[in-house]
Amino acid sequence: MEASVIIAIVVGIINLFALGIVAWQTYLTRKAVQINEQNLKDSEQSRFISNLPRSYSIISVLAYLENWKKDLELLRKNKNDIISNIKSGRDFNIHVEFWNGQPKGLINKGDYVYLPDWLQEILVTGAQYYTQPMCLLDSVISSKKSEDFRLDVAQAMFDRSEQGLQCINEMLTLIERLIPKWYLESPASLQDSDLLD
Repeated sequence: MEASVIIAIVVGIINLFALGIVAWQTYLTRKAVQINEQNLKDSEQSRFISNLPRSYSIISVLAYLENWKKDLELLRKNKNDIISNIKSGRDFNIHVEFWNGQPKGLINKGDYVYLPDWLQEILVTGAQYYTQPMCLLDSVISSKKSEDFRLDVAQAMFDRSEQGLQCINEMLTLIERLIPKWYLESPASLQDSDLLD
């Protein structure tokens, strides 16, 4: 055998050995990345759970959103009746449960103050989407305005209520996705102090 053939074989074996080392390093790097990703997820979840607001706060925000959703659904349900009442020229009333004719007082300040910032933002945004169609309600039900004006305002009210419903549903879904079900549905028959020695 010639020396050049022996050298080529030795170089080939060294290259195979080096390729094996690179493959092993790649495998170890992938494992390290997977472990790091899992550690980040665990750390994020741990931080999230330690920062969970009191369940009362979450339930309070959910209740506000659900109540506003009911009123907006009522507008949707009574759309045809509202339009026919406008066309007949009569005054009429729609019994919405949570609208008092103005935005002030829509959110209890005592509830709002103790919420974490992100829940405050959700609550205020939900109130704004609720207020948009509801503030048009007085113009729609009053016969002092012209029929065309009332029909135009009613259409704007219906459009805004649909948008409000969609956004409030998204907010409810977001809260339900973020907050673990076991936390929201934990039994509340005992106070925390009842469990402590």
